Amino acid sequence: MSSRKKEKSIFILGDLLIYDRISPDSNNVISLLKEGDAVLGNLETTLATKGYPAAKSVILRTRDDSIIEDFKQMNLKILSLANNHTMDFGFEGLFETIQVLDKHNIAHTGAGKNLEKALKPVILQVGDLNIAFIACSSHLISHSIARDDRPGIVPLRFNIKVEVYGRDQQESVVQAVNIMTEADKEDLNNLIMVIDELRNKTDLIIASTHWNSPIQPLLPPRRPWGDFQCEVAHKLIDSGVDVIMGHGPHVLQGIEVYKKRFIFYSLGHFIYHTNRSKRKRLGTANSAWSKTVADPRARWRFKETAIGKIVFSESGIERVEVIPIMINDNGNPQITYNESAMSILNFLTSESRFLGTSLKIKDNRGIVVT
Repeated sequence: MSSRKKEKSIFILGDLLIYDRISPDSNNVISLLKEGDAVLGNLETTLATKGYPAAKSVILRTRDDSIIEDFKQMNLKILSLANNHTMDFGFEGLFETIQVLDKHNIAHTGAGKNLEKALKPVILQVGDLNIAFIACSSHLISHSIARDDRPGIVPLRFNIKVEVYGRDQQESVVQAVNIMTEADKEDLNNLIMVIDELRNKTDLIIASTHWNSPIQPLLPPRRPWGDFQCEVAHKLIDSGVDVIMGHGPHVLQGIEVYKKRFIFYSLGHFIYHTNRSKRKRLGTANSAWSKTVADPRARWRFKETAIGKIVFSESGIERVEVIPIMINDNGNPQITYNESAMSILNFLTSESRFLGTSLKIKDNRGIVVT
């Protein structure tokens, strides 16, 4: 590369659980996002006024289309719809959400009127470079899965295998049970086929994955049940993906560098509007989820999150940065500095070390070491 001026950048975000306009206290974040060429995020709500609520404990919807203006201010170009709330108000809610986004020229992927449409990637031109974006989710209920003849989201299912070795583990019986997960081959192959078609047509491929247990900061090898995540991330990169944009647990998780490509297992949440008096507008159940969030053992990392910054050129990815963010009491993001920033970066450094990855901390940011 002859000049750094040819570098481009994309910001990647965690979950956007939004039902109200962003307040001015997030202006520093919005100014940051405007510096990039595009912003990608996961819309974890519906933009629906129609449809019947699904039979599930937490259902989300945002009736105020004016939040789209905040998306535009944030330079949001593409949204993933592959998550466990896109179908909270059924097919009608899904179609209305898509209609609103289309009306405002915000691209989306991960959900559609059938599986083929849901799998269709978004290709965004950034300068002379083409960036592809695909999305999938392992947070599923049966009615939300897209099929050849049914609307829904792109599934990333997994199977669970339990092995018991009691005979050789009598001293510590708890170690006798080994729980393993593996990705569903059909779902994984569907994604790989899309990637195969993109590989020679695009300069950068980003895959959005909505997965993992809520409020769970630990990853394999420190946590059972997550084997399939590493399996999927590695196989997608083997197929041609450059960046995995993970979210779903609502807390940060470690970062892994695999074959000089980047896996954000969870970027936490970027916007989290949870004021109880307004939750009724969402049609959200308050019981179990509110108790979970209120538990200090779960809340300790709940407000700490981050933005990923992907800097690239015609030569490929030049560097990846992590920008610490705090969610304030109104559920809106703010750039954080000094002690709060170091808390987030030190946590990510520690968790990423278990994945064989290092972060270099400089000027309140983390730079992922390749």
